[in-house]
Amino acid sequence: MFTVALVGRPNVGKSSLFNLLVRCRDAIVSDQPGLTRDRRYGLVNHLDRCCLLIDTAGLFSAKGELNHLAQKQTNYAIEEADLLLLVVSARDGITTTDETIMRQLRRSGKPTHLIVNKIDGLERQNAELQFASLGLRPCFVTSASHNVGMRELAKAISRPLAEDDGQRREQSDKLPRIALLGRPNSGKSTLFNRLLGQERAISSPVPGTTRDSIVMPCDHGDESFTLIDTAGLRRRRKVSSAPEKISAIKSLALALNADVIILLYAADQGLSSQDLALAGKVLDAGRSLVLAANKRDLLDRKSLQDMSDQIKRALPFTGVELCCLSALRGKGIDRLIASAMRAYRAAGKRVSANECNRLLRMALQRHHPDGARGKRPKLRYMHQGGIRPPLFIVHGSRLDKLSPAYRRYLENFLRRELDLPGTAIAFRFRNKDNPYVA
Repeated sequence: MFTVALVGRPNVGKSSLFNLLVRCRDAIVSDQPGLTRDRRYGLVNHLDRCCLLIDTAGLFSAKGELNHLAQKQTNYAIEEADLLLLVVSARDGITTTDETIMRQLRRSGKPTHLIVNKIDGLERQNAELQFASLGLRPCFVTSASHNVGMRELAKAISRPLAEDDGQRREQSDKLPRIALLGRPNSGKSTLFNRLLGQERAISSPVPGTTRDSIVMPCDHGDESFTLIDTAGLRRRRKVSSAPEKISAIKSLALALNADVIILLYAADQGLSSQDLALAGKVLDAGRSLVLAANKRDLLDRKSLQDMSDQIKRALPFTGVELCCLSALRGKGIDRLIASAMRAYRAAGKRVSANECNRLLRMALQRHHPDGARGKRPKLRYMHQGGIRPPLFIVHGSRLDKLSPAYRRYLENFLRRELDLPGTAIAFRFRNKDNPYVA
C-alpha cells in the first residue's frame, strides 16, 4: 500500500494532523513537546482512494537514550515511506531545525511535500512565503485545530485502492486481537518487538517509555493475529500529568476491546494487588485472559512454583493459565501464544442445546443447589445464548435464590467439561412465571 510519513520538529501538529486524516483520536495530542515516541500507523480513506499514514516523533538534536531511540523510529518511517510530508509551524516561521530536517529528507531521495500548519489568524500567502527557501512544492496550508485544508491534503496523498489491499484489510479485520497489558517496565514492548521480529516499539528500562498504544498484524508459527502494545498502567494516585492519564484511559479501553488480554508482570516483583485488579476488570468485561510472568530467568525453580501457587490462591475460579517466559531471551513465547489462542478459541466455542442439557443434568446429579425442603431452586433446562464470552441461559424456578457458591460450581463444571481455559463464562437465569400469581 502507498505509504506516507509525517515528519518535522516536535509540537508542530503532526499528531493532530494524523488524527484528522485518519479520522480517529488514537494519537495523544498535547502542548507538551516530544510526546510521540513510537511510530503510529493509520489508514487515510478519501472517496475511493487510500494510503497508509505514519505519525512519527519530532526530529531534533536532543540528548538522552529515549530521544535517540525515538529518532531511530522516525528514521525507520522515512525508509519505509513512499512520500514524506514535512510539517512546519506558520506561527514560528522557518527555523534552523526545519532547514536541518529538510537536508536530511533530501538525502533520503524520497519525494517530499510541505505542510504549513497552525495557519490560524495568518495570511495564507505570507505563510507560504516564509518557507519558500525550503524549495518544496506542492505546499499545503492547514490548521489542524480548525480542520482547514484536510480535504485537499487527503486527496493529494491518497492513491486508488488496489484489490489486494482491500482483501488484506478484510482479512486483518477478522484476525484475533491480542493485547499486552500490565504495569510499567514489565516487558510489554520487549515482548511486542520479539513477536514482530523488529524494533517496532521503543524498549527501555525507563518506566513509562510507551505512551501511545501500537496495533500491528503478527504471524507466529502457524498463528496469525493482531497484536496490541499498550502503555504501562500505574496506580491512579501516582498518575499526575494529563498526557499519562489520557494514555492510561486509552490503553485500558483498547485492551478491553481485544479478544485476548495477556497480563504481563515481572516475575521478580510478583503478582501485585494492581495486577489482580486488572485481571478482575478483564474478566468482568467478558474477555479472555492469560497471565504471563516475564523475566523468569531471574528466579529459580522453587520461586516459580511458589508464584504459581500464589496465583491459584488469588484466582481460584477463573481457569486462567500462567505462562513463565523471558521476552528478552525469547524463551517460553511459543507456549504463551498457544495459551492465548487456546483461550481465544474457547471464548468462541458453540455448544448445542442437547449438550447443554446433558451437562446440566450431570451437574445436578453431582450436586444439587441448597435450599429448604420444597423451596429449593430448580434448574430445568439450559442453552447457549452467545459467545465471547460463552453465555449460557438457564431456565427454571426460584433461580434468584441460587447461592454465589453454586453459580461458581456450575461455572467450574462447565469450564472443566467443555475445556474452556482462560475465558469468562456468563450466565443468565430466567425464572418461569407462576400463572397463579395475580
